[in-house]
Amino acid sequence: FELLTLTGLNLEITGNAYWFIPRGPLGIPQFIWNIPSHWVKIVPSQTNFIDGYVVTVPNRPTPIPFDESEIVHFKYPSPSDLFYGQGPLWGARLAIDLSNQIKEWGVNYFLNNAQPSGILTTDSSLSADQYQRLRDQWNEKYKGARNAGKMAFLENGLKYQQMGSNIRDARMDSITPEIRDEILALFGVPISKLGIEQHSNRATADASD
Repeated sequence: FELLTLTGLNLEITGNAYWFIPRGPLGIPQFIWNIPSHWVKIVPSQTNFIDGYVVTVPNRPTPIPFDESEIVHFKYPSPSDLFYGQGPLWGARLAIDLSNQIKEWGVNYFLNNAQPSGILTTDSSLSADQYQRLRDQWNEKYKGARNAGKMAFLENGLKYQQMGSNIRDARMDSITPEIRDEILALFGVPISKLGIEQHSNRATADASD
């Protein structure tokens, strides 16, 4: 189970999967070891296409050479490389990056943004102590998800001016399903496999499966 799972993961992510198969004295395979695909470098040959493989293990300074016959290389065809495959992740990379950025932005929005979002202005100058006190009080009252939307009370001629956008303006509720569907389509996974049933009934879910 672990061998097949890791092989599938390497293929889907990198387009390549490698098995190391050591053989006994009679040439009979003894074991099958999955090698993480990002450890492996192919050594091209001028006569036999591939001379062998070099495996660089993290925290081990010396690469390990393997003969071509010791490694089984599974790969998805690549339009740009004869030696290495190309996985679905390559086609989905922008959608996945966008999904990660949106999630990271949302987390940082709630962690860092002091709501209401904007600037405080005053016609008079503030001393260092006044500025520090005002900043500490503002962050204490309005920073973080728990304080979002609280009403601000200002003093000493301070004026509040809203800037930027809030989390509702980002329309993440409409963007994220589009990103999800694009990633699912590139990997060939029906949405019913995620337990989301708004687009299908039991019959179509079984057919998709």
